[in-house]
Amino acid sequence: MAIQSLLTKKLRGLFFVFLILGPAGERKATADDPAKIAVTVRQQSGWTVAETPSFCCCVKQEATARNLATACEQWKQRLAQTWGPTTGIQAWSPRCEIVVHASLAEYRSTLGRPGDASVGSTRLQFDGERVVLRRIDLRCDAADWCVAALPHELTHVVLAEEFHNRPLPPWADEGIAMLSEVPHKQQQRMADLRRTLQHRSTYRIADLLAVRQLPPAHLRDAYYGQSLALTSWMVERATPQGFARFLQACDVMPFDEAIQKELGLKSVADLEREWRQWVHSPQSHHLVSLSPPLAAQATLAFARDE
Repeated sequence: MAIQSLLTKKLRGLFFVFLILGPAGERKATADDPAKIAVTVRQQSGWTVAETPSFCCCVKQEATARNLATACEQWKQRLAQTWGPTTGIQAWSPRCEIVVHASLAEYRSTLGRPGDASVGSTRLQFDGERVVLRRIDLRCDAADWCVAALPHELTHVVLAEEFHNRPLPPWADEGIAMLSEVPHKQQQRMADLRRTLQHRSTYRIADLLAVRQLPPAHLRDAYYGQSLALTSWMVERATPQGFARFLQACDVMPFDEAIQKELGLKSVADLEREWRQWVHSPQSHHLVSLSPPLAAQATLAFARDE
């Protein structure tokens, strides 16, 4: 879930790209036609490596690797259709590497993080405004790796593609990524949030907006739950495109002005009051879910191969 950036650059904007297969003139892949996604498979040092125009997936089993690569292309395009109007952008170069580890020990050893209990991790490296490394590590010993961790981490990579000069605020980056998780994972996060609300250990909205790094362990349930809930509430209120405009407006005007312009609220205090009313209402049990159903079906198919 954590994003590591070797060369820290500010990021900017909000849009995603549509996939084009191969060189100019070849047909486009579509999210509802995975058969059109070109996949090449090879064996390398005990791994099965499946490559598509934008992904290089390393898994132990061939069928799993092929389905994983296809699902990732579907996710990439579905995210583009949800969040941004731009089409016709070339496939990623370099490709996004996705490595699926068989165990927690292997995952920790590869990342060099002995105490890490996460299921997925994203690493991005920039040379100026150009992305020179995209990599996602996952562990398939976790039950929800393919329907929660994978789409979550892939959303981070897609988000980073256009944020060259100014980063998304962490609450929005994580909130958007969690919208790509399956509903039952979202509901687990909301249950954690409601428990922290009962114990009065949540952030004030103004403090959540100011968070710039992963908080200490005792605040993480509140941080992730509030980030998801706030993002879902804003997307439901303004649509994904309206939420994107709100984030863009925050780059050029004070937060209170952006709230008024894009969300119709007067201040952070108004936002806090309305959001907390929503969290305690039945409506909060039905979050926005942007998990791509076709890609999710493909992931579920290959998950059974593990």
